[in-house]
Amino acid sequence: MIVALVNIGSETEQIEYKKSIGELKEAMFSIAAILNKHQKGELYFGVKNDGTVIGQEINDTTIW
Repeated sequence: MIVALVNIGSETEQIEYKKSIGELKEAMFSIAAILNKHQKGELYFGVKNDGTVIGQEINDTTIW
């Protein structure tokens, strides 16, 4: 899956990238807009807007 992400490149109307789970609120607005317009979409965390995979560290306090 990560190899496929690297080949996708930038965000599209149906693909949204967020650098971290810290952008969860913004991500929810984005995915709602995508789904309203296209009825399907993809949301990835740990990826910069240009498609560069930077990873996401997850631990017990990530979303708290």
